[in-house]
Amino acid sequence: MSDNDIAPTLESVKYDLELLLDFSITRWFLEDEVIYALNQHDKASLLNSVKYRFYDTVNYEVKSRMLEIIADVLGDIASDWVRELWDNYDDDFLIQLSWATSSSLPAKEGLEYIFGKLQSLSDIELIMSVFSCLHRFRSNEVLDWIEINCRTFHDNWGRLAALCFPTWERMKAWLAKDDLLAWWH
Repeated sequence: MSDNDIAPTLESVKYDLELLLDFSITRWFLEDEVIYALNQHDKASLLNSVKYRFYDTVNYEVKSRMLEIIADVLGDIASDWVRELWDNYDDDFLIQLSWATSSSLPAKEGLEYIFGKLQSLSDIELIMSVFSCLHRFRSNEVLDWIEINCRTFHDNWGRLAALCFPTWERMKAWLAKDDLLAWWH
């Protein structure tokens, strides 16, 4: 076996941004060690490389990973690009774009984009997407939105509400609603 046949390690690629991005694509998820290594690179260079890779491929997994890097590494440095992605919205990336939005844009602005797209989903699609799209925001705005948009109970709604730290007063008001029992049937 030659050296060319051996898979690279994080240690062997962490100082080369392009090799590190290649390495990040091979992981099942964006691991903490990879996030740390990416954070050691110049943010402007990283953003340029991420954008290039995103636009240079049709591969869903690669595009998704680039959005995860925005969410977990670049944050508000990528805010203009995240707005551009919402302006040229692609349904396939709602969840990953929501993650990038949570760290890149002010919460109110980001939630407006996401709430707008969630409104267009069917009840089943909404139930399957709501937690993944909104769990990083953890805010009263999300709780307000749940109160308006939750039509039938599902664990995803409950898990999302719990992450948003509802007050006891709010939970008592939910429990007092006449239609609460209808959620459970």
